[in-house]
Amino acid sequence: MEDNELKEFINKDIPKPPAADAQDLEEWRKCVAKARRIIIEGVRNHIVSNLRGKETPYAMWKALTKLFLNNSDHMNLALKDKLGKIKMEKGNTIPKYLTKFTQWQDELGSVGVTIVEDDLVSLTLLGLPKSWHNYRDLINGREKLPEWKQSLKGFTQKCVDCSRQPPWPSTRIM
Repeated sequence: MEDNELKEFINKDIPKPPAADAQDLEEWRKCVAKARRIIIEGVRNHIVSNLRGKETPYAMWKALTKLFLNNSDHMNLALKDKLGKIKMEKGNTIPKYLTKFTQWQDELGSVGVTIVEDDLVSLTLLGLPKSWHNYRDLINGREKLPEWKQSLKGFTQKCVDCSRQPPWPSTRIM
């Protein structure tokens, strides 16, 4: 739009000049037609239907902005939802499990979404298998949850300890 000096037509609704000013009216029509054509050519076919009924480039641009903003919000929610559903699968190692969280955190960060560290630590603890529930309860029982980096170190150390001995003595009453 900038190259064609039409950016003002998407930034605000430029009113149609009065019919009495034929030269300005003709220039306005040419600019509107050119801006509309640029917008339509710049979107994929399945998106063009969202522009139907939009008479001005401004209205078209506003509809596209709203459409993509909503899709962006939807994508952010979907990524957050996936982060909350990460569980340690049978046969997975703790480092592999933690890597999933780090990857999802990075993916959310790439679209401008940050996850509060306490939430990240809590979600990580929630996805641990039953054999780690005592560890989870120990961490959740603290007055303040550890920072994410501390949690990664703690999980790693716990993995080293677990390789030498069982994770926790059973607390089940028999």
